[in-house]
Amino acid sequence: MFRFLLILIFQFSMVSIAHAEALESLLTSEQVQITGVQGRGASSGASLTGTLTNRTGSTIKVDAVMLEPIYFDNAGSAQNMVATQVYGSGGAYYLDGTRRYIELSPHESMQVLFIAYCADFERDNPGYSDALHTAPMPYRIASVARKIAEYEASNPDVDTVAPAQLALWLSQGVTPDQIREQFNFDQEDLENARSILR
Repeated sequence: MFRFLLILIFQFSMVSIAHAEALESLLTSEQVQITGVQGRGASSGASLTGTLTNRTGSTIKVDAVMLEPIYFDNAGSAQNMVATQVYGSGGAYYLDGTRRYIELSPHESMQVLFIAYCADFERDNPGYSDALHTAPMPYRIASVARKIAEYEASNPDVDTVAPAQLALWLSQGVTPDQIREQFNFDQEDLENARSILR
């Protein structure tokens, strides 16, 4: 009898600590849906908001850091965006050891904040009137987008916004001097950006 109870407790514990899943795979399996994505007027960092909806009858944990970044196509003329992290409204998240995640209750719709970066240097930052939708990641930036996500995952307590944005633009042939005309960064940011690209 005692052994049976231990097995039940262990099984319950395993259910309660279900691991967080990648947002990209949850979208592919249609367990989660993204709607209402719009800009916040910024080029980088906490630059997009939207709504995540759990389409299942089970609680879902979503990894905050996306090792498979998500590309958002802008329906207007402003920047397309590459998202590498997702948080609850205001940047809220849970912490399981060293992993950050957000939690969606069954059939819950939650306002979320995306850490995202401008993919097109020459365009304006996306604003509140811009509607963005998920789209396939362009091949030309797929590799650097993954490198940025890995860099952010490896440096959870460091402000990685400027190096990440720099790396995305540098990978497309934009020079530091061109970037400096419209985006503030220092030499350390530039060195970190170049380390991302190695």
